[in-house]
Amino acid sequence: MELTPKITPFQFYTILFLSRVFAMVTYVASFMTQRSSTDEVIMSLIMGGFLLLTAIPTAIFIKKDNTSSIITRASCVSTVFSKILCVIFFIQSLYFGIITSVRFGIFTGSVMFPDINIIFFIFVMLAASSYIAYKGIEAMGRSAVIILIPVFIALIFVFATQSKQFDLLNFTSLFSVDIKNTFLSGLYSCTRTGELAFVTLLTPYVNNQKSRHLFRWIFAIVLTIFVSEILISGVLGNFAGTQLFSMYAMSVLAEFGFIERLDAIITCLWLLCAAVKIAITIFLCETLLSAFFGKRKQILFIVISASVIFLGTIPLSGSLITLANIIRSPLTIIFYLASVFLVPIAVMIGEKIKGRAKLEKN
Repeated sequence: MELTPKITPFQFYTILFLSRVFAMVTYVASFMTQRSSTDEVIMSLIMGGFLLLTAIPTAIFIKKDNTSSIITRASCVSTVFSKILCVIFFIQSLYFGIITSVRFGIFTGSVMFPDINIIFFIFVMLAASSYIAYKGIEAMGRSAVIILIPVFIALIFVFATQSKQFDLLNFTSLFSVDIKNTFLSGLYSCTRTGELAFVTLLTPYVNNQKSRHLFRWIFAIVLTIFVSEILISGVLGNFAGTQLFSMYAMSVLAEFGFIERLDAIITCLWLLCAAVKIAITIFLCETLLSAFFGKRKQILFIVISASVIFLGTIPLSGSLITLANIIRSPLTIIFYLASVFLVPIAVMIGEKIKGRAKLEKN
């Protein structure tokens, strides 16, 4: 019997943290609902509230059993139910991977090589991420911890250098545009944390996972986004809304000692975050296909997953408006709520009904 590779909770949540950081960096505020820069700060707190609320079923799920995935536990309720969940989560993972690849393509094409076809870079990134996924979650976990160190240092550098440019006059009155838009944006920002679904799906790969690890990860994400939004608002003000990537725009202005331009170094770190994000998504797709077919054909399933993501990315690459419309569509909210809220609750209810039925038989 093949033993399941294990990583520590810190390694696992580092992977998920870096994944969410890339979504934060490639966030395009100007294509979301209209609001002031100050509302962006409030939006990050609203996002945190929604994230905590929707994480409750996941926390209860792993507290009850931190050794089995949601697919395995669903199969104990019904084999058909587990197969349906495999299909649903596989489609959602492909959607997650396509959106990430499109973000990467737009970021690369806008920031690094504006005059070159971005399809080639997307292909190279998917190939590299597929290789990382092939090496397994243990290699991914070790790499993520190594990448976290320069990413953390880079964020501190940006925050420290830009604090000198901070001006309270850049802040506007709260909800100056529309309070409804701010709350709606907080919800959409929450749905961009699709990594929450990975917690129940990849539970067998994490050694001794606890609910407290989940909530520490959420706290780290919300704190990072909150501090970033405060600095972006205080340094750039409403000018941030005119920038394609406001976080990148702020890093361009950063300098530290003899390093006058940090943006080139930081951009490379963001690309590493993208590689981690796509790699864990492809790894998850391969795991779901293995669970569905009952056999593991790692290379074949990785190639299939990466190919579908690549083909899905091509028609969307280069179009910010299309990306914004997809992210703001009800489909995004449905995918998120179904995977992190409704499905864990449904599986736990199914387990309870099944357990009660067994007791009545005995």
